[in-house]
Amino acid sequence: MLELLDGEGELFPNIFVIPTNGHTPSMQMVKISDQGQTILYIADLIPTHSHIPYPYILGFDNFPLTTLEEKKKYLPQIYEEGWTIALEHDMKYQACTIKPNAKGKGFEFDKEVIITDANLHEL
Repeated sequence: MLELLDGEGELFPNIFVIPTNGHTPSMQMVKISDQGQTILYIADLIPTHSHIPYPYILGFDNFPLTTLEEKKKYLPQIYEEGWTIALEHDMKYQACTIKPNAKGKGFEFDKEVIITDANLHEL
């Protein structure tokens, strides 16, 4: 059965979809929380660890200024709540955590996280 969602919604207990609109209209991130841990499949909002800093945006995003606004909206929450982000197109890392950058005006890569059998293991 197909159920349409308008905006953010819970698909199953602790599994949420969150729409973003910078890369493409209505792209969705998926947030999964369990046992005090949260992983966010951040899709093309941040496709690689190199795209974590605010100004690093894909050159072919449909709405790059919207991408910038969305990064400024979600990255502080990701950091403050200690979420792991899954990186869709990264050749080096499956997932990572973030930390404030040295200038205190954004965020950068912190630690690699390896995803295995639904367990998250920090290196």
